[in-house]
Amino acid sequence: MPRARVRRSLVPALAVSALLALAGCGGGVTDAATSPGTAARIGDVELSRATVDRTAEAICADLEPQFIEAAAPVEMLQIRQYALSLLTARAQAEQVAEAYDVDPGPEVTQDLNQRRQGADEVPEELTDEFVTAMNTEVYVTSVLRRVGEASLRSEGVRRPGQDAAMQRGSELFGQWATEADVSFDPRYGVDVEEGQLVPNRGGTSFPVSEQAEKAWTSLSDPQNADPDYASSLPESQRCG
Repeated sequence: MPRARVRRSLVPALAVSALLALAGCGGGVTDAATSPGTAARIGDVELSRATVDRTAEAICADLEPQFIEAAAPVEMLQIRQYALSLLTARAQAEQVAEAYDVDPGPEVTQDLNQRRQGADEVPEELTDEFVTAMNTEVYVTSVLRRVGEASLRSEGVRRPGQDAAMQRGSELFGQWATEADVSFDPRYGVDVEEGQLVPNRGGTSFPVSEQAEKAWTSLSDPQNADPDYASSLPESQRCG
């Protein structure tokens, strides 16, 4: 597998702007200190660092054969950022579904079952974390549609079209986000741009050494990262 393709597979490109709620948060999204052991706080939900780490470990196990085949190891921090983005999006969608009293459609369970059957590379004890995270796109899409349909029906629309339902669901998702506080542990080095979590420079800290510059490029522009940088990291800090 080409190196660029492997690295692009880590970019959280979720359908229908799965992280739309983050985009709508504006100043509500911060890197303020979270509770000890907490990776992120999304509304009423706290994501523990242990959950993010276990999810990242599971994702690494699934992708590692591709990285090894391509001789393209990836920093574990990238994997953790990817895991965090998926878990954040799901936590938002779960709260939106509860707020509007809707359940996701059967396609969510179908996708969960398919992913569980295909998780051959993932250790059994991490399978639940893996399938839940990787099911996020389907889950968010389903919630947005169901929320939109419920809203339109309440206004007298008997058979809401899929596009109209998705549009309404996205609008309501964004409205919920403006009232929800979202914060991240700074150790994950993420900001929010256009609704997605992206690496940041960590405030006023800038790379000064050649090795530090390679590290920053690897995180901020992974498709053009130094191919040897991740390989030079200790095994515990890379995947592949």
